[in-house]
Amino acid sequence: MDSSVSEILNDDEQRYLYNNLIGGDTLLSDSLLENVPPASCSTEYGSNEPNHNKVILNLDEIQSSDTLDPEVDDLLRQWQLESLRPCFIENQIDLTALKHAQPHHINELLNSVPLGLRIKLEQNISKWKESHQNTAGAAQKVNLGIQREDYGHSTNEKEHTFGGLLDSVPEIINVEKILQNYAEGKTILKLIDGGVREIPMSQKQTVVDKIVDYFIQQNQKLNVSAAKTISIQINKLFPEETPEYYFAPQTGKAPKGKLLSKYYNQVRRLTDSGLLGKKVKLRSSIKHRNIEELPAAEENCVTIKEKLKYVQEGERWEQLVVMWKSVQNYRRKMLLENQESSIVSFLNEWPAFKRPLGYTLVDLDFEYLYSNAESLFTKWEIFSRKIFDYLMPIVKDKRCKCILQKFVLEQHSDDEKAIVILFLLHAALTPTSKKVTKTENKSTVQKFTIGDSQDSFIVFGKSVLEIESKLLSKKSMNQPVQPLIAVLHENEFYQAKQVIVLFDNVKYYFVNIVPALDCCFKVFHVFDFKYPQESLIVWQFIQIYFYNIQTAHDAVIPKLTMFLKELNKVVN
Repeated sequence: MDSSVSEILNDDEQRYLYNNLIGGDTLLSDSLLENVPPASCSTEYGSNEPNHNKVILNLDEIQSSDTLDPEVDDLLRQWQLESLRPCFIENQIDLTALKHAQPHHINELLNSVPLGLRIKLEQNISKWKESHQNTAGAAQKVNLGIQREDYGHSTNEKEHTFGGLLDSVPEIINVEKILQNYAEGKTILKLIDGGVREIPMSQKQTVVDKIVDYFIQQNQKLNVSAAKTISIQINKLFPEETPEYYFAPQTGKAPKGKLLSKYYNQVRRLTDSGLLGKKVKLRSSIKHRNIEELPAAEENCVTIKEKLKYVQEGERWEQLVVMWKSVQNYRRKMLLENQESSIVSFLNEWPAFKRPLGYTLVDLDFEYLYSNAESLFTKWEIFSRKIFDYLMPIVKDKRCKCILQKFVLEQHSDDEKAIVILFLLHAALTPTSKKVTKTENKSTVQKFTIGDSQDSFIVFGKSVLEIESKLLSKKSMNQPVQPLIAVLHENEFYQAKQVIVLFDNVKYYFVNIVPALDCCFKVFHVFDFKYPQESLIVWQFIQIYFYNIQTAHDAVIPKLTMFLKELNKVVN
């Protein structure tokens, strides 16, 4: 644990952090969960035990994984040693292995690697260990020194299940108001008006993500008591929702739940990446501060832009967001007036886009561009339930037809259904664009295939290496690699372990496919990318149907017009 993090946590929170994230009895960080295959990770609700969010790990499957631990991947990028990734993947070097690696292990790992790289790696690992050694030891002392509280039920209010964990509950926590700050949150709240009593599985993680984002952006500490309060409020909004999914106390142990796990992982990642300064303390209660946005006058914009570079390196994310909004018009103008410049140059001017929370800035700029746009999440739930029946008679491609017929006969998660829907849409909305190849003697016109459309939209792989190989293959054939979705999966392509939005060496990581789709769509518009010709009709369908956006640049596609007309009859 970073010393700056330990300064802002009380004893019980440090115990939670040590037990769940640093190396206690359970090691279940977000990054590990993202790499656990669905077959070996099950979530049980409704049991009689206090913890309803159980994760069952199949160690054999984890050990055989050929994906790289995202945190190790980040370290290699920071050390500029990305060339060692294949070696780390082949030898299954995760964060735990790296933490305990000795010099002879490094020599054995890199026996065929040039000496210069070995020296650089050994030096970086040594410095990295030094920076984490003291904090891990401190966390262990805190953990061993705490007397275990009795979290059992009692008639005495002070001895309640959650009693004694904190001195006081945050004064103001309003989950409804927090969710109102986000388009996805507003969509989820609208479900209440429709009589929905439980948050759909596909949107539970969104609730967690937005609440955690809010606490971090507002520079608030999401402590144990706050997590308990939030879980109770969510249950009041949705009476059939399982509060233990968000916060689950355990007798004699540190509490569990998605909220605390996500929050402490995010704090650690942001601290490591410099977005949370070393001396920043998070306030333990929500008290809204009146922060006025900086003026967006032209003469101030350059200064603010330079300040943003500094803020994202070492100060508060909250401060970055305030300044970010103040120069949205300037940033957009800068992008459009420098079309001849590469996107790399633009990202270098606005490096916060490349940070772990960069996708939230994409959200902000998209809302600035399309303030009246609808939310993808508003229609997705109903759409996903009815689209399979609609696709059955119109999908003609043999391979896609076979996948569809087999899939509807089996039980699948919402996320698996979403991946298959996005894959099969290309067989229903077949490409209408054509590719013209000119040679010295003649021009060849070639119609794009369903496979071309799918490959330009979403790429699948059982490992990071497989995905990177596919992208390199596209580049070698002079095919532009525009924003797309990458799915790391198990045996079946729809069994996602991790979903990544990729564009120009920027990676945004997601647990579920629908938020990734939302992000990828917004990336096209925020950075003014053109839809790939191969999948133009599918992207334009998503734009019109889910976001209700129509622009002067939209292609006129009769097939899409008919599809939308017939789909509305089925869904509505």
